[in-house]
Amino acid sequence: METLRDGIDAYNQTYLEINGEEDELYTEGPASEEEIEQLASITGPLPAELQSFYRSLGALKNQTESDSHCFWIPAPAELADWLQEQDGSAGIIDVIRAHWGGDRPEFDAGRHFSAEEIAALNERFIGYGWYRVADILEGAYLLFFDREGRFGSLYYHQDDFAGAKQALKEMLRDGIKGQPLEQLLGEALEEVRASMEEFG
Repeated sequence: METLRDGIDAYNQTYLEINGEEDELYTEGPASEEEIEQLASITGPLPAELQSFYRSLGALKNQTESDSHCFWIPAPAELADWLQEQDGSAGIIDVIRAHWGGDRPEFDAGRHFSAEEIAALNERFIGYGWYRVADILEGAYLLFFDREGRFGSLYYHQDDFAGAKQALKEMLRDGIKGQPLEQLLGEALEEVRASMEEFG
């Protein structure tokens, strides 16, 4: 996980230079096997790479949730608790709904997706966190894995449903190519850091 540690250090340096206050990214240290099993009891089997992330870094979050340029990849026990506070589902559509306080009527069955399509998306693609760039609470990259252990992200903006709809339809039809978790998160860290630097 050294690539991620380097990315976290670079993000934190940029954040402090720009903002002059502490809301740095932090990790929580190794999660226990019991905590990982608690999450897996909700999501189903967790990919080996995600388990390794939990056993090494535990979580990747800002001290406080900001409106932009932040991460929320909680420790497995925190994610399990959050999911249970929602409706108990880690499926990608249910996580999108929960992230926006349950208010995403475009995902009501029959509007853009059938009930069967929504069920298939929730079954095949499992959310475990998100990050924001310069979105001011209006958009986020939802982080997920599929049942084959591949990792991906889905950008969802409340004012651009068409883009997410197309991506989700393609995921249903073709699945995802995926990429290693460490690569995906490393690229996300640099994307957020560079955007933060650009916007000052």
